[in-house]
Amino acid sequence: VSVGKNWGGNVDPPMTRGAPDLRYDDKTRQWSVVGPGTLERVSNPLKLRLPTSSQFYEKVRRHEEVHVKQFEGGVLSDLFRIDSLMDWLRKTTPSAADKHALEQKVFTEIANWRQSQQVLMMKLLPAAEREAYAVSDQIEPRYIFQNCGRF
Repeated sequence: VSVGKNWGGNVDPPMTRGAPDLRYDDKTRQWSVVGPGTLERVSNPLKLRLPTSSQFYEKVRRHEEVHVKQFEGGVLSDLFRIDSLMDWLRKTTPSAADKHALEQKVFTEIANWRQSQQVLMMKLLPAAEREAYAVSDQIEPRYIFQNCGRF
């Protein structure tokens, strides 16, 4: 029997919602990013694809709960943070004479930043999975094979 990679559940990385503050400077006649504005980091809930009646439900739920906690204050907590996004925008988003042009650049750079955060997350994923499996591998029923540090 073969099942898909995320057959049991998953936790998506935190979302970024809102927009940074843009301000027009009369002296330079340029728009620029000046602060975080309404940007916020929004945690995603865990997603379980098992019925509650499944013998594996509790095992998968506890595994995914570890990942939720990792984004809140664990190995993944430094990712997808607004201060990181603001640093990125300050480095990559020059001022512009046209507000719409700056908004488009900000939109593009937020997407680029998210992609860079995904790359960092993939590097941390083995440690995150080891931690989650250390919890879920101890919960009955045991699988024919346990992951036990294979990440």
